[in-house]
Amino acid sequence: KTWTFFVRRGIPFHEGWGDVTADDVKFSFELLMRKDAIASTTSHWRKLIDRIEVVDRHTLRLHLKASEPDVLFELSSAREVQILSKKYVEAVGIEKAGDKIIGTGPYQLVEWRKGEAMRYKALDKHWRIVPAFKELVYKFVPEDSTRVAMLRTGEADIIELPRSLKKEVQAAGFEARRALWPGVVVYGMLGGQYLKERPTYDPKVPW
Repeated sequence: KTWTFFVRRGIPFHEGWGDVTADDVKFSFELLMRKDAIASTTSHWRKLIDRIEVVDRHTLRLHLKASEPDVLFELSSAREVQILSKKYVEAVGIEKAGDKIIGTGPYQLVEWRKGEAMRYKALDKHWRIVPAFKELVYKFVPEDSTRVAMLRTGEADIIELPRSLKKEVQAAGFEARRALWPGVVVYGMLGGQYLKERPTYDPKVPW
């Protein structure tokens, strides 16, 4: 029921917002579990965590209400917790922090046009890896045929390809690969609307 985590030292947040500490981890959990939180994982963590203890700057202890052997898996995959900079969120406010995200990864978000594209730049130095590409752009293109056209014209380097268009793309001279460990994209569109305390909750809607 007690899990102790040691935060890696010297991991900087982007744009000079300090290094990651146990206080940032505690703050991120508390933000996820606070009264007005509507994330799909919120109710799980509320039920599981009794209290969060900062032992020192780089040591954090989770005290659980019940034994949970899958905590590590839940933290990393099933109910992942994004670690935010406490200093940054408190300085700019939660809404601005949500629009301009500050992280710790090898790529830094520099532009986000919601529903259209996200542009990242690679950091020159990083504790884990320096990316091979200087820039990374994700474009949200729902139409399969449009993505294929973008690939043909060079507007896109890599696209998600439905199996029905695989032969067409290969015939045009492009390589199609099947991911050995495919990613899963989860769209959290319900926004907590299945929670009875939400003002827009409707028991007739089947979620």
